[in-house]
Amino acid sequence: MFDDYTGVVLSTDEGKRIAVALGEAKAVILRNHGLLNVGHSVDEAVWWFITMERTCQAQLLADAAGPTVKIDPEMAAITQTQVGGHLAGWLSFQPSSRTIERLTGLSNRDAAWHPGRGNRSKPVDDPPTRRSRSEMSASMSRSADRLRSSGEGPRQARPTTPGHKETTMPKYLLLKHCRGGPEPHRPVPPMDQWAPEDVEAHMAFLKHVSELLEENGEYVDAQALTPARTWVRYGGPDAAPVTTDGPLPETSDLVAGWYMIDVESHERAVELAAYVSSEPGPGGEPLYEWIDVREVMSDAPSEG
Repeated sequence: MFDDYTGVVLSTDEGKRIAVALGEAKAVILRNHGLLNVGHSVDEAVWWFITMERTCQAQLLADAAGPTVKIDPEMAAITQTQVGGHLAGWLSFQPSSRTIERLTGLSNRDAAWHPGRGNRSKPVDDPPTRRSRSEMSASMSRSADRLRSSGEGPRQARPTTPGHKETTMPKYLLLKHCRGGPEPHRPVPPMDQWAPEDVEAHMAFLKHVSELLEENGEYVDAQALTPARTWVRYGGPDAAPVTTDGPLPETSDLVAGWYMIDVESHERAVELAAYVSSEPGPGGEPLYEWIDVREVMSDAPSEG
């Protein structure tokens, strides 16, 4: 709480006093004024502002309705570990980010709006990583070339002729897990404990994978998921859905996101999964992350 508000912040001295009130937190309430949030990226900071404003509104409505029931401190602490980290904040804003990109034509990759860098008039450099974009592009291109004839270029849809059934290429999900899966190749701390530049390099690599897949004609979709989740099942006739966080939500298997790809073969899907697994982690070293490769079930063959 910053309770010494004296109007619009026009001096560095007042800014410093607000910073002292903020401390190591990611939000401060400016009494008689509003909210202020910070994060390791623009996306994260914006999400904390959005969700804090919603939380304040919900609290005011609850207080107006009558006596409130406080959340158990232990459960609140567990929830914070699930949805309160830097990565969770960044991921939670991505649906809104995509909406902004679609409505404005601007992308997080554009100079006009880039996470963690603010507005700039000139193109921005790639985030620091042990492998440059050119090296990553060359690596992915070499992988793609091994499954294409010379001069073929990006894979295009095959032309069809009357009476000829079009061959449908298999689609695969490359699933990234926050928790669960085989024993890790090496221990890696949670992402909210990484240095900001390592987080930025990691996210830049994942975006670059999407770009290269699009260039190769193998991209279908890519999504990141927030850590918060709810299990739901049918409750029976005239009954409300049954929901739960599941047993031991802090240790159970958790999917962080996925790529959906359209490739020539299972071998190509495995090849791409291995490339994703080489994503940079702390210090720019490869993560050697286990990637779960799952084929999407195709439609049943049609009659005739």
